[in-house]
Amino acid sequence: MTGRIKDLLTPPLRRTPAPAAPTPAGLQRAPTAPARPVDTQQFAPSVTAAGLNPAVSAERQKATFERVFKLGKLLVSQGKVPVIVIDHRLTAMDDRPIIKAGLQDLARRNNVTELLDVDAALANGTLKSLPGYTEQASDHWRAQHPELVAKYPQVFGGEGSRLNIGFMSHSPREANATAGLAELAQRWAVETGGKGQIVFAGSGTGTLADFVNVYSRPKAQGGAGLENPDVRFGAPSPSAAATARAQALVQTYNQQHQDEEPVRLDQDSAGKAGWIETIEGEQGPNGEEKVVAAFIDDRADNRIGAEGAAKLGQNLIAIKADAPGLSFSQNDDANENQISTFSPNPQ
Repeated sequence: MTGRIKDLLTPPLRRTPAPAAPTPAGLQRAPTAPARPVDTQQFAPSVTAAGLNPAVSAERQKATFERVFKLGKLLVSQGKVPVIVIDHRLTAMDDRPIIKAGLQDLARRNNVTELLDVDAALANGTLKSLPGYTEQASDHWRAQHPELVAKYPQVFGGEGSRLNIGFMSHSPREANATAGLAELAQRWAVETGGKGQIVFAGSGTGTLADFVNVYSRPKAQGGAGLENPDVRFGAPSPSAAATARAQALVQTYNQQHQDEEPVRLDQDSAGKAGWIETIEGEQGPNGEEKVVAAFIDDRADNRIGAEGAAKLGQNLIAIKADAPGLSFSQNDDANENQISTFSPNPQ
């Protein structure tokens, strides 16, 4: 690793950040397409007027993207192709329509009277957020709603389990693309002189065509409006060396964060690491070396797995995504690189 990249990425990525500044007054989100959920109406109070998760300020998000753009330009100057890899679920995809439908079904099947109308429960504050579908996010949701969990323990389960909202039984086409992906792609092209790439990668239910549909369909239909998006679907196996590096990183992380639930590598984190290695093993259009500059995902284990696989190692800008209106994993909240959405586009 060159000294220039190390200089660029100081202070260390895992340094505890200063308290997040409030979202500046007057900051407005771009008009919402008809097919998209309206944050300030359907998903209040856990979303700001700017469409951001309150856990991540607009200033912090801007600083994170500026760090990525700066690294991208540096890699281009070295004759390399910089790549941003974005996880599908809860990061590049706005899964709230699926989650909302699943929670509504769960409540009606089990006669959870407080949630028989999810929209009303969101509006009156009974629901602090919609539940993210992972174990960590489900635990976060349960911590936000102790009265509901105590009243309906068989419905909402216990620590370490996923809420039974049938998330993976829905087609990815029922989700939207995260707002602002087209704007990010345009900015990335400008900053890298058209040499930078964005890859959407991950697994789960569905087909490659389902995920391509989300990113390519028009914004008015809830898509990203991207032309020929680079979409990868599946979970390739990482090398033994990448797995060993990730295991060492996660052991160190857990030792340094004993106040958190331990991060554990799993099949998902292995698949993300496999994609990082696969992409970096490819060549650019003129035979250039590809280097993943940033990896964006909502789960700490996936981000650490990506660091273990990446050419940049811990100099990879591993970004935690906290989707607006959803519960999320508490792990790695001290990561200074955080976003809640890809909009507003940082200028």
